[in-house]
Amino acid sequence: MKLRKEEFSLRQLEVFANIVSEGSYSKAAEAMDLAQPTVSEHMSALEKTLGARLVDRVGGSLELTHAGRLFLGYTKRTLALVREAFQAMNELKGVVRGELVVAGSTIPGVYLLPPLIMQFTAAYPDVRVGLKVGDSRFVVERLLDGHAEVGMIGKQLDDPRIECKEYAEDELVIAVGSKHPWSKRREATIDDLVGQPFVVRERGSATRDTYEKALEAHGLKGEKSLHVVCEMGSTEAVKEAVRVGLGVSILSQRALAAEEKAGQLHALRLKGVKLHRKLYLVRHATRTQSPIAKAFLAFLDAQRGKA
Repeated sequence: MKLRKEEFSLRQLEVFANIVSEGSYSKAAEAMDLAQPTVSEHMSALEKTLGARLVDRVGGSLELTHAGRLFLGYTKRTLALVREAFQAMNELKGVVRGELVVAGSTIPGVYLLPPLIMQFTAAYPDVRVGLKVGDSRFVVERLLDGHAEVGMIGKQLDDPRIECKEYAEDELVIAVGSKHPWSKRREATIDDLVGQPFVVRERGSATRDTYEKALEAHGLKGEKSLHVVCEMGSTEAVKEAVRVGLGVSILSQRALAAEEKAGQLHALRLKGVKLHRKLYLVRHATRTQSPIAKAFLAFLDAQRGKA
């Protein structure tokens, strides 16, 4: 059917918003569980209806055109309004049904939220929960752009747009490979770390921020600092680097449980240094919560202390 100028669909708006947030057609297709040609068709139809290109391919990435930046604001507001309308109708009927998107930084997103989500969906079989994992900045962006209602991160925020609430404790430990000289030890000292080849997460990682501040407070900075040999973009990559002997690292105890049990990695504490942090539940400070989000937050509150 040929679209008239005033016609376009909500699905086309969702496709456009996802292309922008995910950064590519293929990732948008994956996020929406659509075939990539279908995403391309929706986007082409929307641009034809508007009579303007919304995105350009520049090198290997996508960039919004001037028209795209203008239309994105209207798209976000329209989709948010539609979600609020459905939420209001469900709340009116007392129904907890539909889809909830949760975002988590690496440690809570990979090691804490999945079992909690499994328990929640068992209690609410009419609810489908999508989990998006990235760094803390990614989680905040998903909350602000309306692509997620609830998040969990490993550091406290000072952002009036985001409500931040303590949820769980997370202990950080030194991780070494099974053949490392420290693999039989229960603890190491600050001086032990000096000169050790060290594998770290990328800057912006809440885990890295936590232990760098703790180590600096105990004098590990300047000439007496970590000997970083590699920077990795994920906790899984860091664990593999440590496992094969590239170096040692400091990671969440939660992230090492499976490898410790399998005898692939060994965890030891840093003597005299408190390597603990809080995990925080986060949500948009002013946006109306859906009945599903309210139910999920109430469920998480009931599980507090067990996680």
